[in-house]
Amino acid sequence: MSGRMIDRLTKDQLDAMLNTLPIEFIFVDGSDRLQYCNKPERQQRMQEGKILGRDVRSCHRPRACPDRADAR
Repeated sequence: MSGRMIDRLTKDQLDAMLNTLPIEFIFVDGSDRLQYCNKPERQQRMQEGKILGRDVRSCHRPRACPDRADAR
C-alpha cells in the first residue's frame, strides 16, 4: 500500500473533496484538452454537450483565446 493519501483515494472521494471547494476547478491536459471539472452541475452540462476531451480553445469564443486564428 502506498504511503501517499492521494494514491489511496477513489474517484468518488476525490470528486467529493474537490466539490467542496468554493471555486470551479477545471483540468486541461498537456494537449489542451478539457479533462475534468469539479462542480456536478457543470460536469453534467459538459458531458451532455460532449465538451470533455475537446480542445479548450474550442470551448470559448474566439476573442477569449488570442492564439486562435479566428480571434478578433
